[in-house]
Amino acid sequence: MQSRARSAIWLAVLAGAVLLPLAAAMRGALAGPDGGITLSNFTEVWGAALTWKLFARGLVVSAGAAALAVVLGVPYAYLAASTDLPGRGAWEVLGICGIVIPSYTVVMSWLNLSGDSTWVRTFLAEGMALRGGAAGAMGYLGVIWILGVSYVPFVVLFSAAAFRLTDQEAVEAARADGASGLQVFARIRLPAAMTGVALGAGAVFALALGDYEIPAALGLETISWEVLTLWTNGRGAQALAMAAGPTLLVVALYALYAVACGRSMALALSAERGRVRPERLGGWSWPAVCFCGLFVAATLGVPLTGLLTGVGGPATFLRNVAAVTGHLGTTLVAACGAAVLAGVVGLAAGGMIARTSGLARGAAVFLAAMPMAVPAAALGLGLHAVLNRPLLYEIAGSGAGALALGAAVRFLPFAVFAGVMAARSVPTDLEDAARVDGAGPVAVAMRICLPLTLPATIAGVLIVFALSVSELQVTNILCPPGYQTLAVHLADRLHTGEVERVSSVAVVMLCLAAASGGAGLAILRWKGYRS
Repeated sequence: MQSRARSAIWLAVLAGAVLLPLAAAMRGALAGPDGGITLSNFTEVWGAALTWKLFARGLVVSAGAAALAVVLGVPYAYLAASTDLPGRGAWEVLGICGIVIPSYTVVMSWLNLSGDSTWVRTFLAEGMALRGGAAGAMGYLGVIWILGVSYVPFVVLFSAAAFRLTDQEAVEAARADGASGLQVFARIRLPAAMTGVALGAGAVFALALGDYEIPAALGLETISWEVLTLWTNGRGAQALAMAAGPTLLVVALYALYAVACGRSMALALSAERGRVRPERLGGWSWPAVCFCGLFVAATLGVPLTGLLTGVGGPATFLRNVAAVTGHLGTTLVAACGAAVLAGVVGLAAGGMIARTSGLARGAAVFLAAMPMAVPAAALGLGLHAVLNRPLLYEIAGSGAGALALGAAVRFLPFAVFAGVMAARSVPTDLEDAARVDGAGPVAVAMRICLPLTLPATIAGVLIVFALSVSELQVTNILCPPGYQTLAVHLADRLHTGEVERVSSVAVVMLCLAAASGGAGLAILRWKGYRS
């Protein structure tokens, strides 16, 4: 009974953290000038042809980015997780590390390396110019490319985990029947991994649809940028009404995915599969290494090289860093708060997911992953509406607490699934034996659960910290007066031509994210948390 009560409490906390901002956003979209309920905000924004045009443009580039990420990420994940690729463990880590690189620095890096009149700038920038209100095909392709290479690590992350959970008996049976490596991939591994592939593609689609910096930086404005513009101009209700369209679409798609693949997700969370013998590449080993090298060059090499190229000399770098020490302090405080808050909720919710079954587990998994599905602008506006209350504003909305809360909610999925791995590392029979010996709940938690769950919990906290350091889209909306993180400071100067200042700030953020995120991934690999 106590276990059920604790599960219900943490399920309610999870539901409140995820659903309350969405409910507040919808309430704000329906608010009239007199405080009553009205549909006038929806009719005003969605009755305009420009809204549908921007929405369609966002759908095109988001779907294109998701398709590109699948084409690049699935083969990479298969090679790193299921073959005897030389150094495959290192390749897998390199394929995932791009998650901590913010998308708005990726486009800046590509443009820094392109020079003034090369084919890269033609592809990315000159083709973006809006001619007659419509972007050329090269403009769409450029935005799709940047969005795709920015978010493809999510496809690698989920697909590699899905490939690793392939049924060993089915693979061995196919090999015994004389099936080649390609046939095993096409008939067994890929179909079995489609749950993870679809989840990765959906994450890329949702993130790309909510990304307003990359399209705007390249001159291709989408509906997310228009939402931010309306909110900046003081038209909050209209911004919320416009954001409701993409939000409802993505949440509906996510719900369909959960219904279709919910059983597979539950099985994956409880799976205990044996290690599958990797496929032999034979003569294809070095072509595979070349492909992986090009992948890492596009997702890591170009962003890092572009930023370092724009920094200038050491003296310039130190001068620019000294000028943003205040913003650095705000960033660290907000990121630490987000990491701790998400870590606590994630450990408790992850334990509930790992130890429960049925409807409660399904609802918890659905809620835990939802922040990845909700467009960032809609999540930020919803949290702003929640915090815009006298008491809540005094507690968390008037300082760095709002920034910490926003980042914690957005990156809660990573903390929750780290909590799942932590809970699965505690054998239930060990807890039962301790209780039989007379140990109370506190003693069981301190002597057994805490030591065993601590590595995965610390890894989740470090990963959330790494992602929170460079979080922009929610933070930009929640930033109280007088507060600015490094990400918001960078975004404010992204379009002013201050290449050295912007590159220096981005390098500092990436160093913080790489150190903490790398430590988190190292802990997960050290303890064997690969699935």
